[in-house]
Amino acid sequence: MSYAPQNTGGVPPYNTPYNAGGYGQPTMAYAGVGKRFVAEIIDGIIIGIPIAIIAGIGGAMNAATNADGTAQPSPVGIVLIVIAIILGTLYEPLMTARKGARNGQTIGKGLMGVRVVRTDGAPVTAGTSWLRFIIKQLISGSVLYLGFLWALWDKNKQTWHDKIANTYVVNA
Repeated sequence: MSYAPQNTGGVPPYNTPYNAGGYGQPTMAYAGVGKRFVAEIIDGIIIGIPIAIIAGIGGAMNAATNADGTAQPSPVGIVLIVIAIILGTLYEPLMTARKGARNGQTIGKGLMGVRVVRTDGAPVTAGTSWLRFIIKQLISGSVLYLGFLWALWDKNKQTWHDKIANTYVVNA
């Protein structure tokens, strides 16, 4: 049985170079840990600065005191903090799951020339993107960041969240 890549509506194959490897498995150009790390830093800056500004304004509004010296949370301040949390939560999963040529990429991943793909080489779905994000947040960093460091010695350069979500990070 041969393994044939599926083209998804004119979008380039997600796992280039795509050569049939031994035993019917595709070979993929796995992205190095350094590229992945720099992509995370870029994304952290891109989303972190607006979040810090919004949350900072909200926090300052909540820290304001009344004339008698008592603090009273501001409804607008609370809303701003909630917006900051929502932005921080939505950025990676929505960017990674978007349709088209940028599927599997955040801005940082795009700048570093890497993308997330499913282990069968197919584009990332919304469900896969959310699963990967949740596991990344809850498990990969929970024990001395061992889930992230796992990619250093894994033959497929997978982190724990990649393994659980059945994804690879490949050179785009």
